[in-house]
Amino acid sequence: MSMKYGTGAIPDLPDLRDHSYEQAFGSPVLTKAEWDEGYDVEEEFGVKLKQEDQGSSSSCVGQSVSKLFELKLIEKYGRDYLKDYSARWIYANVSLGAGQGAYIRDGMKWAADYGSVEEVLASSYENGKPPSETFMLNKADMTQMIYDQAKKVDVFNYRVIEGKNIDTIAHAIKTHKGVVLGFLGTNEGWQTGKVRPPKDGETIWGHAIVATRFGKENGVKYVSGLNSWSGQWGLGGYWLVDEEGYFAEHNLQYVFNPWMFVYDNLMPNEVKIMDFLNRNQGKIIQDSEQSGSFALVKGDKVLVASRERIAELIATYIVQKEGVPTSKDIWNSLPKVNF
Repeated sequence: MSMKYGTGAIPDLPDLRDHSYEQAFGSPVLTKAEWDEGYDVEEEFGVKLKQEDQGSSSSCVGQSVSKLFELKLIEKYGRDYLKDYSARWIYANVSLGAGQGAYIRDGMKWAADYGSVEEVLASSYENGKPPSETFMLNKADMTQMIYDQAKKVDVFNYRVIEGKNIDTIAHAIKTHKGVVLGFLGTNEGWQTGKVRPPKDGETIWGHAIVATRFGKENGVKYVSGLNSWSGQWGLGGYWLVDEEGYFAEHNLQYVFNPWMFVYDNLMPNEVKIMDFLNRNQGKIIQDSEQSGSFALVKGDKVLVASRERIAELIATYIVQKEGVPTSKDIWNSLPKVNF
């Protein structure tokens, strides 16, 4: 089977620094009633996302991440905040090169760390028409003012769903208003909105899309969302994947690990501390020897907890990552600085 990842999205390589969805929320299974009722983020918010057309570009990572970004802002500020955010702003900054696509992780991380800008500041259309790859990689108009403007928009925490379970994905859609995931597909298998996995002899490419719906069709679970191939494609521009297709056990090799955003202020403080340890191993800040209180710093945010609680979290972290016992020696060996 011919493999050609570089036409959109590329499967992310494992990285122990990634924030795991399951670490914070477990591996939830939705009830039969929830599946029977179904769910649609756009319907809940009372909005309709703009249908995009990525043209001949490989910008699907930018397209899908920007749509999830839009939904997260509506979640916080309400439906009147529906705005069109730039796919090019994300894709041009994370692409691996012309025609090579991008990692979903890189797109999520860019939007989480640097924010985003509205389409009017970094248009994703070339003279009002679907863009070429060259146009989508152009950053000439991305001035310092635009980078500064992007950072003013709320930033999120981002998490990877380590499993490829349709229930966990549906839970993330309902709880956190959408996920970005990728599939390995073929032209033959993606001619209609209800897409199927590759077959032998078909040329494979990678594609990233946003998932915003779930439910049942003829008793079979499915997830669905907006594609970036114009409203003329698929189910009015939407795709659908069911558990008998891509999510059948023998087809999971064609599914990328999904990603989602969550607001930091919606995360339990202990989870945020674990996130800090995951990304900044051993960096503890101590305010003084006398007070005995400690803090973890993430950007400009200070997360305060007792020495004992941080020590407990560190011990848990080390056991999870290294599978070894812990002791007070581990705590004592960690660097501590006054602030």
